[in-house]
Amino acid sequence: MSFYARMINAARWQTATSCNNLPGEAVTLDWECKCNEWSVFRCDSFLSGKSDQMNKIALFLVAKSPQKTEAGVDLLIIDDLFIKEVGVEVFPDSPQLGCIHCNLRNIDYLKIKKAVNYTFRKYKNQVVSYSISDIKELFFNYASGDPQYMREYVKSNRKNITRIETAYLKDSPQFFSKFNN
Repeated sequence: MSFYARMINAARWQTATSCNNLPGEAVTLDWECKCNEWSVFRCDSFLSGKSDQMNKIALFLVAKSPQKTEAGVDLLIIDDLFIKEVGVEVFPDSPQLGCIHCNLRNIDYLKIKKAVNYTFRKYKNQVVSYSISDIKELFFNYASGDPQYMREYVKSNRKNITRIETAYLKDSPQFFSKFNN
């Protein structure tokens, strides 16, 4: 079985009692569609907890959009059942920071509706959440255990490093400076 991760905001889904009274942001922000595609990351089984690959996906999303992730990161794990139910096609992209990026293509209104229904049914059991302190801990763990990864992270995300430090590492100013080689 294949697994894919997509960032959502679990709090948006928790307030709804049915798909009919979901906040609009759950659809427009969590399942926004660009060029008839959804961006996802292929990942290993989420049943094994927060794996190294899932951690890197979370950190990649932090770098991509620090302002969207300031409250943490919630990853909805979608599986082959989602692909079959919604009827999308998976197109692999190039690896980014050890994460395998894919696009789910040929999105239309009906597929968005199916994705929303799937998410509403599955969000309690198929969301892996990273709090601000979890993300901060990931930075410190990778800094001490995988400095080469951190150097690549800094190199790939130079424009957002200050924002990341402000959002997550306020008590560790200039955290990334030692990886700036």
